[in-house]
Amino acid sequence: MESAKDQQQQQPQQLSVIIIGAGITGLLIAQGLAQAGIRCAVWEAEDAAVLDGSADWGMGIHWSLPLLHQCLPPNVLDRIQQTQTDPFAPAPDSDIVPICNGQTGEQIRLVPIPKMHRVSRRKFRKLCAEGMSVQYNKKLVNIKPSEDDISVTATFEDGTEVTGTALVGSDGHRSVVRRLLLGEEKAAARFAPYTATRIVLRYPRAEQAIKARSLHPINAMAIHPAGIWSWISILDVEDPANPETWTFQLMSSWPRDANDDSSTRQSNDALLAAVKSKTSIFADPIRSANQGVPEGTHVHVNRVSYWQPIPWDNRRGSVTLTGDAAHPMTFHRGQGLNHAVADAARYVSALQSVQSGTGSLAQAVSSYDQDVIARGGEEVRVSRINTEMVHQWENLMNSPLMKSGGGMSGGAAES
Repeated sequence: MESAKDQQQQQPQQLSVIIIGAGITGLLIAQGLAQAGIRCAVWEAEDAAVLDGSADWGMGIHWSLPLLHQCLPPNVLDRIQQTQTDPFAPAPDSDIVPICNGQTGEQIRLVPIPKMHRVSRRKFRKLCAEGMSVQYNKKLVNIKPSEDDISVTATFEDGTEVTGTALVGSDGHRSVVRRLLLGEEKAAARFAPYTATRIVLRYPRAEQAIKARSLHPINAMAIHPAGIWSWISILDVEDPANPETWTFQLMSSWPRDANDDSSTRQSNDALLAAVKSKTSIFADPIRSANQGVPEGTHVHVNRVSYWQPIPWDNRRGSVTLTGDAAHPMTFHRGQGLNHAVADAARYVSALQSVQSGTGSLAQAVSSYDQDVIARGGEEVRVSRINTEMVHQWENLMNSPLMKSGGGMSGGAAES
């Protein structure tokens, strides 16, 4: 039964939204709210230069593509091809991701993918930031809803305070907002027992680059019976006629002891040696692509974390979570960005209903939360299982990736 406060809220409202985090999810929400005429401000803990120059990787937008229209204005969305890892190649209406037996090189599955833009995280974030005002160097330390839950105040490390109608945490897998809502223990991410590495490089010789791209022009995967997963993809193409200007992303992962976090303390030389050792038993081009990495090339380490969402108190809709703050997941099924886009579109839609008076903030955000926890939680679960199974040769063919491909877990993407 609705309370008097909810009934009072259920009329056209002038909203003001505090967005914590200037990653892709937060910026998509800001763009969508701006289009809807809803006031918002983005607050980011990092320095602008640090964020703009942060690590880059490729991400696929596929089943969530229709939902981008609810966030990005046409003049921005029309330029999404410019953010692709190969901006010279228009996204086909459908595509595949080849999966090979790492030992023999034999193709064991062509995973169907609907129309997909494989984008550079850095370039796509820059596109999403166009026209948006972001307050940088603002580290959140507290959120305090008013006693009547009509407003919420965010306090930052430098003493700045800002009050709005609603606050949404889009501050990534180590979300401060999540921790403030749930406490350290309940909000803590868990680590899966795998070591994962990522290498970004250009090959010094054209023939190396051409061979590295031979399985598929954009991305390919190989899984070795020894329990090692490997990925190769293009990250940027400066000149399609000059392979020496192509930038690649190489990723590998393998099981580790659950209590062993030594990979995070290894020297870069030791990490690169480990990658080369693990991939030396693969067939080409995975083997040659990794063995050809020049000495001294930086190796990024990912300990592979996730958090299974649980309900949080949204204080009558004034505080919630989105994207990796709401459902950080393991990456082997490539679903994180698609769910972040869905979150952004549905949060914008929820607040539009409040602004128009067709729903109260409590109703709209609670409905949004239910979707995020159910949909995102299912993907966290499925992605974790998939991560386990792609490292178990005997179970590989029953993994979600092999059986269901790259679509959304448990339903359609429509909003």
